[in-house]
Amino acid sequence: PEGVFAAFGCHPLSASDWFANDPGDVSVAAATRELVANHPRVVAVGECGLDYYVQPAGYVIDGSGEKDSDATERRRDCEETETAAESEREKKRRDTQARAFVAQMALAKELGAPIVVHTREAEEDTLRLMREHLPRDHRIHVHCFTSSARLARELLAHFPNLCLGFTGVV
Repeated sequence: PEGVFAAFGCHPLSASDWFANDPGDVSVAAATRELVANHPRVVAVGECGLDYYVQPAGYVIDGSGEKDSDATERRRDCEETETAAESEREKKRRDTQARAFVAQMALAKELGAPIVVHTREAEEDTLRLMREHLPRDHRIHVHCFTSSARLARELLAHFPNLCLGFTGVV
């Protein structure tokens, strides 16, 4: 409809899809490039970024929001016995997210398109990568902002064309 516009990209929780290229299929990267470059109602790249959040153990996944009373103790036990394989898996997940984020920032720069950024539990890496890969005057929307006031101040000070989006979570 009139007045409705879109942004296309690859959410960090699906970052590995950015690099997937099944024979005969159009890759997410190629489809995003095509849409942002050529569709008149696609106006930005995103949402993309970093998401290091890990669901706390013990929460009931039935919509009730109730928490298992022993969850904190079990989580502590799990953290103490985390294996090298689990650490390596988390490192790989974060690296994949970073590579997809950098690729999407490069695409946004190349096409002169704004970028919609997602960041959760990844403040330092998000700020570092954005400073390294986006020009100061790039148009940026950090959506659903739930990070610290410190990150908000640093982003706004560095990127004059950056907007922060807030929801009821604020």
